[in-house]
Amino acid sequence: MGQPEECATICIDSEFDQIGRARDFVEAIARRIPMSEPEIYDMVLAVDEAVTNVIEHAYGGLRGRTVELLAEYAADHFTIIITHHGASFDPSGHQDPVMKEHLAQRRVGGLGLYLMRQLMDLIEYGVNSNGAQQIRMVKYRQTPC
Repeated sequence: MGQPEECATICIDSEFDQIGRARDFVEAIARRIPMSEPEIYDMVLAVDEAVTNVIEHAYGGLRGRTVELLAEYAADHFTIIITHHGASFDPSGHQDPVMKEHLAQRRVGGLGLYLMRQLMDLIEYGVNSNGAQQIRMVKYRQTPC
């Protein structure tokens, strides 16, 4: 992957009504690059799912916590890093659902990680040098520069 050409950050509160700000942030940057409509849609939906999971699961729905988004892009990819100080998550133990069964059971929720995996080219969970939890998502550009 190439070196980032530009990066931008935004911090939001751990409130569900703030997710729109995260979505708008990613969409605005992706449009400037530019990326295709399907690429933008994929990234925005993946960010929506990731931030929702941070608020709901990592922070347990607690308000007043911080969620930071860093967006950086290079000629060949767009990276979004979501940083928080909530509970950690290890996706390695989570298998993708069998969609036919999931739909037949009329389950609500439980598809966030699956959707993120389908929409983005790379997803990594980890801890940064300050001990904060991070989700790193990469989308490779299909649009020519």
